[in-house]
Amino acid sequence: MRELLILIILIALGVVGYLLLTGRLALGGTPLTPRSPGTDGSAHWAYAVALPRAKMELAPDAVVVEISGEGVMPDGRLAANTGKWTLHFSSFTAAARLPVFVDHLKNVTVGAKTSPGVIHALGSPPGTFPDSIAIFTSTSGKGASGTRTVVNPVVCTFDGIAGSHVWSIKFKVGSATETHRVRWDNVWLEVI
Repeated sequence: MRELLILIILIALGVVGYLLLTGRLALGGTPLTPRSPGTDGSAHWAYAVALPRAKMELAPDAVVVEISGEGVMPDGRLAANTGKWTLHFSSFTAAARLPVFVDHLKNVTVGAKTSPGVIHALGSPPGTFPDSIAIFTSTSGKGASGTRTVVNPVVCTFDGIAGSHVWSIKFKVGSATETHRVRWDNVWLEVI
């Protein structure tokens, strides 16, 4: 009887592990549902929603300096039923940094203001950058072959060594994990 109970527990853990590795189950237990074709759920979509709020909360010169996403699918967009983009904005005028959160339903919330530190605006001119869909597409054909699952979060932050903003996108491919680095302007750099 005890052996049967152990076997059932091991099978259940194996199923949950498989679902997590293949991206069919988020850590919170929510199955990830892909979105319909389009650009809803991308980083640009979130940026367009977050920018007015950032300018209202900080100042009209607010610029995005960092982006991170949770619940991101392999196409570079949030799942239809879960996830959020966090866009960090900084302002020279307000001398502050503010995280703005945009969830999968387009709901916007803000975090606490902090010191801006060194302000490295994303894009050239600031706010003009390729969408996450293009960034994820640039990883295609690079690294291990097979079905990819995004290991969240994905992050675009200033990299002092590269001298520019770099996306860091971690994928699970089979039993391996690899991180793709893509420069903000959609130049694929490396897989580590």
